Amino acid sequence: MARLQRQADVKKADLKPADLNGYIETHADILHRILFVYAKLNPGVKYVQGMNEVLAVLYYCYLKDDNQDTRII
Repeated sequence: MARLQRQADVKKADLKPADLNGYIETHADILHRILFVYAKLNPGVKYVQGMNEVLAVLYYCYLKDDNQDTRII
């Protein structure tokens, strides 16, 4: 979990202050953030190899959802 926090901090820490205003979050950033929050909320469940692949499928399904009530973006 500490590794995920470091990755999140380092990515934005490498940006210059002027670049932070125009920072565009990528899909990979969103997936990392979801996994990080999951790890924080479920400390008893350690990261298991392949969780990112399961999450990617779920994220893609919600992203491509045509129903405006359930879309995330």
